[in-house]
Amino acid sequence: MFGSTSANKLLHRTAKTTRLLCIPLRFILHKSHSVLAAHVHWRYVKNKRTIMNELSENKKLTRIEKRSIEVQAIAPIIEIVSKKIGKEEALEVLKEVNQQEAFKRGQSTIRTAGFSTIEELVKDVSTWGDGGEWKIEILEETSTTYYFNVHRCLYYEKYKELGLEKIGVQLSCCRDEPFARGLDPKLRLSRTQTIMEGANFCDFRYNLDD
Repeated sequence: MFGSTSANKLLHRTAKTTRLLCIPLRFILHKSHSVLAAHVHWRYVKNKRTIMNELSENKKLTRIEKRSIEVQAIAPIIEIVSKKIGKEEALEVLKEVNQQEAFKRGQSTIRTAGFSTIEELVKDVSTWGDGGEWKIEILEETSTTYYFNVHRCLYYEKYKELGLEKIGVQLSCCRDEPFARGLDPKLRLSRTQTIMEGANFCDFRYNLDD
């Protein structure tokens, strides 16, 4: 359903850590939505960090590589949870977990001395394409705005390769708005379409409120 050959191979190689993800499911599924999200989040982060540590011993992982590890760690869990509580509810949990993590990442971003919020945002966006080739069209950049279109999305391509593009919004796209709020409570993202949802490009419009 959500898996792929490459995902299964990775999880097979890391069977010891993957088993940690499966242990609490029977207990979790009898609990509330919020408890389910909390437990899945804990196991997901534990597994993700373990795999990242194993694979990053000899090199620094790019963001796209990290995201690939994340989705291959969580996809089997979402599949199991979907069978118990329904696909829509399971994906809502996944979205909630990723939004919480993105918000915290925004809050924990180390600010560069002398950089404004928009400059910090521009610096972060510049890392989105590390590890591959992506196409971005910058339309406007001021002290209070950053508008751009993405014409090639590496995350969509990676998820499609893994057979997970149909849940790409919950895996990645949902993170952008809460990250902005975490970076600065006055920073707002307006976006009407994404490549992940079938559009030709993603339209990012960031505005910093007065």
